[in-house]
Amino acid sequence: MKDRKWNKPIRGEWASTLQSYLKTLEDEVSPEWKTIEQVMKNFGLMHTRGGGRHLMMADMCRKGILEMKRFRVLDISGRRVMPINHYRVLKGSNASATKTSRKAIASSKS
Repeated sequence: MKDRKWNKPIRGEWASTLQSYLKTLEDEVSPEWKTIEQVMKNFGLMHTRGGGRHLMMADMCRKGILEMKRFRVLDISGRRVMPINHYRVLKGSNASATKTSRKAIASSKS
């Protein structure tokens, strides 16, 4: 594959100055918060750009199993700070305890 200009690492005094500045813009993320890539890696799964895993995480947030928060962190390129979704398990939540059938939900709305 051809090495592109934008894909080359930044080096020298400018690079260290830029990296130092970007570090000041980052939020501090405690270890209990995980990105979706970290969560999938823990389960031995690969994160893809498809929406299935994001939908699952959003559903778990709606059901009170997870909490989602955006932290400003360096992206994978290391050249910009972006808001990235992080998730944590809510204390005392249990997936089986919050499990309800679709029929029960439908009957409660009636």
